[in-house]
Amino acid sequence: MLGCMKETGKPRTVTLGIGSKVNIAILATLIVGFGAVVAYFGISLITTRENLTRTSLLQEADLLVASVENFMVPGEAPIAVAYFSDISVRSPVFSVALYRRSGEGAFSDDKTAIEVNRRIGVDKFPLHLDRRPVFPPPDNSAMGRGTTLPPQATVLEMDEVRNGKAVRIVNVYRPLINLPKCVGCHGGDHTIRGVVRVSTDITQSVRAQQASIAISGAVFIFMVALVGAILARFMRSTVVSPVTAIGELCKNVTAGDFSGRVDYKSMDEIGVLARTVNEMTVGLRERFELGKYVSGSTISAIRGDQGSKRDHRVLLFSDIRGFTSFSETRDAETVVLSLNKALDLQARIVNTHKGDVDKFVGDEVVAVFSGPSAEERACLAALEIHRVIKEGFKGAEHPLSVGIGIAAGQVIHGMIGSHTRADFTVIGDPVNTAARLCSAAKPGMTLVHAQAAKAVLDLVEFSFKGPFGLALKGKKDKQVVYILGEGEMNA
Repeated sequence: MLGCMKETGKPRTVTLGIGSKVNIAILATLIVGFGAVVAYFGISLITTRENLTRTSLLQEADLLVASVENFMVPGEAPIAVAYFSDISVRSPVFSVALYRRSGEGAFSDDKTAIEVNRRIGVDKFPLHLDRRPVFPPPDNSAMGRGTTLPPQATVLEMDEVRNGKAVRIVNVYRPLINLPKCVGCHGGDHTIRGVVRVSTDITQSVRAQQASIAISGAVFIFMVALVGAILARFMRSTVVSPVTAIGELCKNVTAGDFSGRVDYKSMDEIGVLARTVNEMTVGLRERFELGKYVSGSTISAIRGDQGSKRDHRVLLFSDIRGFTSFSETRDAETVVLSLNKALDLQARIVNTHKGDVDKFVGDEVVAVFSGPSAEERACLAALEIHRVIKEGFKGAEHPLSVGIGIAAGQVIHGMIGSHTRADFTVIGDPVNTAARLCSAAKPGMTLVHAQAAKAVLDLVEFSFKGPFGLALKGKKDKQVVYILGEGEMNA
């Protein structure tokens, strides 16, 4: 199966890695290429052997036919029989035989001698009544093809059993033409007067051929396996392993781990890719670390439009109360650890409520909320900040608390600063108002400006006290403010 079932019941597709795909492609190419070579070699070997055997036997048959004709013209039939027998004795894998066109073995009786004596009118050839068949019976189908017109040689390869062993025999049936010089004795009413069969045992040749093919096949399999192993190792060391390492590095970078590196030795395409990924990882680490010191709005501005805009925003300022006296009575490490803990808790809460920490100013947090229900999310964040700070430093020798100011209105946000150092931030009256409210808030208190409070006064999850009139620095008239949650204020 190409897939398996997870616990969720969804099929998981099993995909081949690049190494497996490359190995399969290489092995397929080797098998097709080498297989074609081996197949061609085997076919060529068989064809060559068959052609050589056929040609050799046909030549030998022609020689025998010429010999028979020369023997038979002067009527030396016994010499022809002795000649054929002597050939078979000398070579056990090679034999010859002579047949009449009827398929009967020549010289097996006196039929031919009687017919010839009758034709010439003289008892020239003596009769031998004790004659016996001297040639083995022919193959009827091949014998029949050898006596058809036009006369042609017939080659037949077949398996036989001789002395209890299976052997491969090649027979050539060569017609014996009734030449003009033979018509006087044999008559002129037929074209073929006999057939010569030449037989040879090619068992050893076939076995050697099969052994060669088997050895070639074994060498082919060995070479495919060897070359495949070499190429697989080469691909694994030069492509698969580096690509896998690059993939693992990218996976770790995605998870926030920028410490890894890809080791590369060559400067080919894979080496260049590895070097580029290493450089990219360094750059991503620098940007990741830089992101800790840059607000989300700044990063968004860098990615998109960096132009200045006027828009509605909700500002939240949070300042740790009594931190100056706290820092003067503690060692530097304790001060930094406590401050970082308080700022981290507040930043997490702001992010949870989809706000953006614009900056940290000493022990003060400046956060910006935008979009629908921005006032509601800012107030929820303020309440949670008070609760978390109280619980986070509960039981400490010097518990910390914060004062928070919230204001809303039209602000300008854009890149503020010089050409060499700038920040994407917000400026405007709501920013100053929120800062003044934060300064006026007592420990554990949240002061909300009326313009921000009017959007959430009717929500049941909030309780407000007020309104109160509060004089703020830089403002001619008293500002209308509300206290979110607990807290008292002198009007």
